[in-house]
Amino acid sequence: MGRTKRHCGKRKRCGKRFIIFGHKKNGYDRLFSELYRKYRSIGRFGGKIKLKNLSFPEAEALTGLLNRFFEAGSDVTISAKDVEQAIGQTRFGSVGLKAILEEYMGQPLQTKKAERADREARWQTFGRELCLAYKLTSDSTGAQRSIRNRFTSSFIWTSGSES
Repeated sequence: MGRTKRHCGKRKRCGKRFIIFGHKKNGYDRLFSELYRKYRSIGRFGGKIKLKNLSFPEAEALTGLLNRFFEAGSDVTISAKDVEQAIGQTRFGSVGLKAILEEYMGQPLQTKKAERADREARWQTFGRELCLAYKLTSDSTGAQRSIRNRFTSSFIWTSGSES
C-alpha cells in the first residue's frame, strides 16, 4: 500500500504547525525575517535574500528546505521564489508562504506602501472629524483657520459649511 499525503485541515492551524516545526529547527529566524522585510519592501516574494555567516542550524534548515547543500559559516544568496516554491512542495504547501510568515511574525504581512496609505486614510478621517467637531471649513476665519492650517494642512477641504 502506498503512503497518502497528509494535508492540514485548516490553513491557520497548519501554519501554526509549521511555526512549531520551524522553531524546533531554529534555523528559519533570519530567513523568515528577511523574507518578511523583502515582501514589505516590494509587495511580493521576489528578489534575492542574502544571509551572511550561516549558523549550523540555519545551514541544516536551508539544506533540508531547498534540497541544496549549505555550509555553516558561509555567505549565501537565496531567491525568494525558490523558498516559496520549496515550501509549496512540503506538507505545509497548502498554507502558503504569506500565511506562514504572518503566523511566524505574529502580525499581518502588509507592504510599506499599503501601510502608508492606511496611515494617511486614518489621518484624513481624523482631520474630517476634527473639522466637523470645530466646524472648520475652507472659509473659516481667525483662530479656526489657524488651527485648520497648522494641524490639518494635508486634508481635503470642502467649501461652505459642513454638517
